[in-house]
Amino acid sequence: MQRMTTDSTNTEDATSLLMAVLVNRSVADVNHLLSSLPHADAAVDADGVTALMLAAKNANMALVELLLRSGASVNLADSTRRRTAIMFAVKTGNQELVDQLAKSTSEPLVEHIVIQVYAICQYLCIFIVHFPTVI
Repeated sequence: MQRMTTDSTNTEDATSLLMAVLVNRSVADVNHLLSSLPHADAAVDADGVTALMLAAKNANMALVELLLRSGASVNLADSTRRRTAIMFAVKTGNQELVDQLAKSTSEPLVEHIVIQVYAICQYLCIFIVHFPTVI
């Protein structure tokens, strides 16, 4: 993993949190690491990826829920491709995860748009699978 940055003075705790989420450690382990940081979004890697984004990328609903309860922001975007946790979740194809993150955003319009875009992507995937020669 790349060099970690954090607004916490304990970079080791930030690195540990990201690594724990990355390798799908237990909720108890991640909760313990969260307690040593000032807030759930204190740990980000060099690309601006947060623990919530990693949990969404791994489709780990239990860790996503823990991080959301701990105050992780759904609205943060990474610094390289401007992806949010919702975007990582959409890529997994896990509708429940997408819904959970969309409902957690402070922007009600974002929730509606995410659900609609996800539905469109599902239909496009079905179309491509069933009619590959059309494209």
